Amino acid sequence: MSALAIAAIAFIGCNKIEQSIETPEKTNTPFEFTATGIDTKTTNDGVHTNWASGDKVNLFHAVAGSTSYVSDGKFTAGASGVSVTFSGTLAESLTADNYDWYAIYPQNDNITTPANTGTKGYVTVGSSASGSQTQAGNDSKAHLAGTKIPVAGKVTNVAKATKPSIAMSHLTSIVAVHVTNGTPAPITVSEVSFTGTEDIVGTYFIDFVSSPVVYTASGPTYVSTTATLNVTSGSAIDPGDGATFYMAVKPFTAPSSGSLSISVSASNGTQVFNKDLTSAANFVAGTINTLNVTYNKELVLNLPFEDDMSWANNGASDGTTLLSASDFPVDGSDNPLYSSVTNGYKGIGGIKLGKSGERGDITTVNLDLSSAFTIIVSAMTWGSDESVLQVFVDGTQVGSDATLYNEYVEYVYKPGAATASSNVKLKIEGKRGYINSIRIVTGESYVAKPVIHLTSTPAALTAAAGSSTIGYQILNPTAGNVSAVAAADWITDLDCSVANTVSFNYSANTGDTRSQNVTLSYSGADNKVVNITQNANVTTDTFSWNLGTNSYSSANASLITWTHAIATMTNAKGSGTDVNNYIPTTRTSTRFYNGNTLTITPASGQRIVSVTFTATSDNYANVLRNSTWTNASAAGSGTSVVVSPIDGTTAFSAAVGGTCGFTNVTVEYVVTTP
Repeated sequence: MSALAIAAIAFIGCNKIEQSIETPEKTNTPFEFTATGIDTKTTNDGVHTNWASGDKVNLFHAVAGSTSYVSDGKFTAGASGVSVTFSGTLAESLTADNYDWYAIYPQNDNITTPANTGTKGYVTVGSSASGSQTQAGNDSKAHLAGTKIPVAGKVTNVAKATKPSIAMSHLTSIVAVHVTNGTPAPITVSEVSFTGTEDIVGTYFIDFVSSPVVYTASGPTYVSTTATLNVTSGSAIDPGDGATFYMAVKPFTAPSSGSLSISVSASNGTQVFNKDLTSAANFVAGTINTLNVTYNKELVLNLPFEDDMSWANNGASDGTTLLSASDFPVDGSDNPLYSSVTNGYKGIGGIKLGKSGERGDITTVNLDLSSAFTIIVSAMTWGSDESVLQVFVDGTQVGSDATLYNEYVEYVYKPGAATASSNVKLKIEGKRGYINSIRIVTGESYVAKPVIHLTSTPAALTAAAGSSTIGYQILNPTAGNVSAVAAADWITDLDCSVANTVSFNYSANTGDTRSQNVTLSYSGADNKVVNITQNANVTTDTFSWNLGTNSYSSANASLITWTHAIATMTNAKGSGTDVNNYIPTTRTSTRFYNGNTLTITPASGQRIVSVTFTATSDNYANVLRNSTWTNASAAGSGTSVVVSPIDGTTAFSAAVGGTCGFTNVTVEYVVTTP
């Protein structure tokens, strides 16, 4: 830590309140004073602070030279800016020739004297004893204003007919901690604290008549020797660069025998800087005391590096709040596992990287990768996005772009050896995706776990006997073949002899709709269960809604309705985009959006067998197929989405999982039953 450097605060250069006073004729007389030329108050643009409309101060007066202070109570600013008028009511008439005037911000009804040394009416300086201050972004001074940054002033021996001016002065000193990044990688600062030689933040009774101003703690448990600053939305500091972080504290003098301490929490953890003083350091009200520190904490973790991303798991939905360094998990020694994240959110099963139009990535802290190692990442795409996973070691991509699927798949990289202080970055490119685990282990013996990935599943089978197929792909294949077993005797002749295809026959159905599972197995992979449904032996008919024309019966921003004698279909807004944002008034298709609720309700006495949606693209069809269906299931391939209700006589619905567009909906319903 360098020696303390002290500079004047920029925003107190012109710091007086001018008051226009007219001699009141009686007590409780309406009264105004004008605050002009002041750069001190409750809003701050990062350079200057100004009065804001509605600001309130306590005003006091006394006959010149006396200590019989009269509290005039609350006076309120009627406008915002540097020069504003405060209005209020004097507590008594001005009858003497000359007066002393006093003002303090923030206003508090319990402050009844400007010489307050400990009755009631405390003022918060910086923060509460157990609280913290907050700075939004590097180098910002916008938080150096408001009710916890008090100011006060006095002027004496003013003739009652004269317009007096009160020089308002800061009651706080500002500690500015300039942090230089002395590490070889970018860092993000999340918290800074400063510990003085006496209490410096908390609640105080303030006597601003005295010179110097007297601060009396409201109680030993209500003040603290440490000021803490939380940093939100802080940007990464590149190696060799720096940023400044500001805290307001009670003015004090640190003696030559004293010791000051600064703590900086950043990407590599918390680093503490102590300074034993050889000469006194004065923290004067209205000044900035700049303390320079170089953050150079080295953090190199040993393998294995393991994170199941449970800290970023948001269950069944995507979060909307950006993750930052303060969210990073730590190892057993409280070391953070990551140094930075870009466009990272809580996601389904893990971290979601990227948002519309912007890609996402996350980078580990430095790891000892001096021997051969293996990186194992489990990832999947977001909705219908076509995304890829990229992996970098020390900024250089290893392997090639890996296609992401709509289920979690392991991706394995064996780049050889790097250095004893290397980092690994995971990036989702193309669009968006999820990561639900990362492991980095020594050696190169790890074998990726195979996955049976379905590429097609049969729509509802006809009631008549026939044959059908299931399409699949083995991701991360090893030795062996796929096998398939059916749990029902009406599914027969399962054949896996053709690569990536399971074919089977099924017998005629003479009763109601029936379904059964076919289980696909592959050595080392989790079994994949495919539910097969066969239509009832009924006579059916169909009708359609043309979603490329104005076939709806009503539409507004919240709800679109399509009606028919057999069934009604609605699309409700929910948390999604306005539902009539893309309908055939000017379009040739209709879109559903993420967060919409799509519902089909059979008319009384009617039974729906299936509903087929025709999409404008394979990706859009995939979105609707993978949406969360209630009282129904969805299958199909290409642009076709076939929805089979569990009970065709009651409503079934989908929580739409992403944007998807359609030109037609065909509803199959029962005419006669067996």
